[in-house]
Formats: sequence, C-alpha cells, structure tokens
Amino acid sequence: MDLLDKIRIGTVHFGKTYGIGNPNGELLSDQNLSNFFDECIKKNIYKIDSANDYGIAHKRINSCFSKNFEHKINLSTKISLRSYSTNFKNLENQIEVELEKIKSIFRIDQVKDILIHNGDDFLSLKSSYINKIKKTVKQHFPRSNFGLSVYSIECLKDNNIRTFDLIQFPCSYADQRFKRAFVKRDFEGKKQARSIFLQGLLLMEKDELHQYFKKYVRYFTQFEELCKIKNISKIDMCLGFVILNPLIDEVVIGVQNISQLRDLINSVKRLEASAQSDFEFESIFPENDQLILPYNWRLGS
Repeated sequence: MDLLDKIRIGTVHFGKTYGIGNPNGELLSDQNLSNFFDECIKKNIYKIDSANDYGIAHKRINSCFSKNFEHKINLSTKISLRSYSTNFKNLENQIEVELEKIKSIFRIDQVKDILIHNGDDFLSLKSSYINKIKKTVKQHFPRSNFGLSVYSIECLKDNNIRTFDLIQFPCSYADQRFKRAFVKRDFEGKKQARSIFLQGLLLMEKDELHQYFKKYVRYFTQFEELCKIKNISKIDMCLGFVILNPLIDEVVIGVQNISQLRDLINSVKRLEASAQSDFEFESIFPENDQLILPYNWRLGS
C-alpha cells in the first residue's frame, strides 16, 4: 500500500493559533498556503482534516486550494455541540447550524467524513438522540461517514459506538492506549489516528522543552537513546509506529508549512524503503494524562 494514501493533512494551523510548536501564532500567508496545497497536489495528497472550530481554516482551504483540483478534495471535518440539552430540538438546531456552516463553503461531494468534535460527551446522549442526529447528518451529507473524535478509550465500551462509521483518536509512541484497546475490543468502522507527535513535543530536543515538561526529561532522553539504538530518526519512529499499524486506516498529521510537509513526505519514503517494519515498541513514557493529553498541559503564558 502507498503509505501517503493513509495520510490526512491536519489544518488547525491554517486557521488559528494552536500548539506548542507555533508559539508566535503565525499563520501562513494565502500565497504560501496556496503553494503548500500545490505541493500536496503534486504528491496526490488530497485528504484533509479540519473542523468548524479551526478558526478560518475552512475558508482558507476553499480559497487557497487550486480550482483545477478542488474536485479531488477529500475532507474529513468536525462539528461541535456547545451545550448538551435534554431537549432534542435544541440539539438538532445546533447540529443544523454546524452543518450549514460546512455547506456554505464546501460542495457535498467534497465532504467524506463528518465527526462530532467532543465525542466523549456526545456518547452520554440517549441512543435515540444519537440515531436521530446521525439521520440529520446523513440528510445533509448522504455519502459521508458519521464519526466521533474522542480522547478516552472508555468510548469503546459504550454500545452507542456501533452507531458510528469512524472514530478519530489520539495515538502515538507515548500514548498507546487505543492501539492496545483495539487488539482487545475492535471497532468495525474506519479508524483515524491523530496527535502522533503530541503537537511536535516528541520531535523536540530536550533543551527546547517547556518548563512544564522538565519533570519528564528522563523519558525524552530515553526516547532519543532508543532512536539512536534503532538507527532511526524521531520523526520516522513516531510516524512508523502509527502508519505501519494495519489496524489504523488513516493518520491525521498537522503541518504548518511546506518544509514540514516535505519532511513528512521524506519520512514516508524512508519507511517504505526501509527494512524496518516492526515498530511494536513498548512506550518509555509514563501513561500519565498530564503528559499524553495536551488539554491537561499547564503551560502558562
């Protein structure tokens, strides 16, 4: 299989300030973003991940992607519920507003996946509500998959998970929870892995780490030593761990510029050419929610 076909480009960096890897909050200019998408087109990368909550990302994808190839856009995007009411009409109205935002920018045939952004909370709804919302989504986007973006492996124990066509989840060398869970409790739909570099944290040098992560520095040191022993770069280690896993269908990778895109493509080429095919390494990092879940990071200003 062509490993590039498993990659879905994350676009949060094109619409808002995000992540520890972009401390200055700089967004690519429209011209540079157009050049970025032209580079994607050259490599036949048309899969894109986005969300209504990603600031102006949707608008910029639409305006900066070459009009000659926009029919090939394969968009996976997310919608959010602002409140979880016991009144179904309130929930349905929220969903309708979110779906109309997407339809105002993209053609229906471009949208392949619609996911609920705060999926862990969404599963707390009544089964009848979930099924009705799925029906609403399918009415707007009849050929799209209906999915969940989640953080907790507890979602796999919920009977409502069977309602969904796909699930998007964090998975990295440092966070192997879902990888292990799928071995024991498989999900029949499509699986999209995200956060494979932990916002770039796993690629940073030790002296680049924010003060918050200094208490974990020995684990980053051990990770670097493992990569040296295996004679592999950190980007290849992180990407190979996820993209070569046959249980994972797609890998969402956020990139900020063409340089990072080329680094990603070169890593894929090395993995395809390498004799190294076994990346089943136990994590050196502690399975600590304060480390592996970015929303818990307390980085200050």
